[in-house]
Amino acid sequence: MIFFFKTGSFSHVNENVRAILEREFPEHTLRTIDIASDILRRRPLAAARALAQVARIYPKTILLRRRKPTDFLLRTPAAFHAIKRWAGENVRAGGVAFTFQTQSLFDAGAVEVPHFVYTDQTCLANRRYPVPVSPELLSPRWLAVEQTVYESARAVFTTSTFARRSVIEDYGVDPARVRCVFSGVNVPGGPVPGERAFGSTVLFVGVDWERKGGPDLLRAFARVAVEHPRARLRILGCAPRVKNARIEVLGRVPLPEVARHFREADIFCLPSHHEPSAVALVEAMMHGLPVVSTRVGGTPDRCIEGETGFLVEAGDVEGLAKALCCLISSPERRRAMGEAGARFARSRFSWKTVGEEMAGAIRAAL
Repeated sequence: MIFFFKTGSFSHVNENVRAILEREFPEHTLRTIDIASDILRRRPLAAARALAQVARIYPKTILLRRRKPTDFLLRTPAAFHAIKRWAGENVRAGGVAFTFQTQSLFDAGAVEVPHFVYTDQTCLANRRYPVPVSPELLSPRWLAVEQTVYESARAVFTTSTFARRSVIEDYGVDPARVRCVFSGVNVPGGPVPGERAFGSTVLFVGVDWERKGGPDLLRAFARVAVEHPRARLRILGCAPRVKNARIEVLGRVPLPEVARHFREADIFCLPSHHEPSAVALVEAMMHGLPVVSTRVGGTPDRCIEGETGFLVEAGDVEGLAKALCCLISSPERRRAMGEAGARFARSRFSWKTVGEEMAGAIRAAL
């Protein structure tokens, strides 16, 4: 048997990881455990203690970011230890081949059972971003327990070289046990880039408007619009209050519709301040779109500067506007970068490739 521990959807990652484990290890029965519904909800006292710790550890973060206390439930020692105890009570050596978890917000490893972790971020990686985060998110109480996630794992898989470097350098984990396997995409690729009829529509896809640099994009687009009166901006995933006839705000849309918007757009822009994996960036390239993004987190793994798009520094509105204008002004450059991006994305960022690499490493570790 294999125990697969996860929480929620994790931006559709969990569905794909489950499929990988079922496909690559058909000789084993797969049991999926959702941390929130299968463990914490059935341990109300532990959940209550975790909520009390949230109020003590993250009060300003919750207030200023307008987040619910339950959003930080897993970032508490109480929740961490409750999950660890559940794994110790329910996972037994001999009957379980190995355990696997996505994200590093908990530790579901059990004694004498090989355990593997697949994550896009670490807590201390937040110190590596140019835009600082709240000191509360670097709570010593949380860091003390998070350290054990990486120490107890047989191998740690990451979605970026940025996350891999943090696990190694910030937590002192042996580099031989940390492997960057990247991540796949959730939206299938679009038409052959050479067949696209390019215009001047810029697309933004993201749920977290502030973190994804949405306000920077609005300021940059105001400058772009002066030079290119026919340019348009389309915003998906969130719904900022914008009053501009040339900016279309669509909010959240079903996943199949996202693919249609990729096909209809001409340039993709994601000017994030913090970005672990930038999945939408790869999905845009899969559709033959040149991209403009920021040099943070996992983005440099996914955009080859000057070849598949442009990277600017986080918060550089002028650089953002300049890069967008450069692409709008040159259909041939858009086409060349779109074709290069499609080849690059399809060769490296598929769940099939990710699964084969993880499965090979797991078999070798076992």
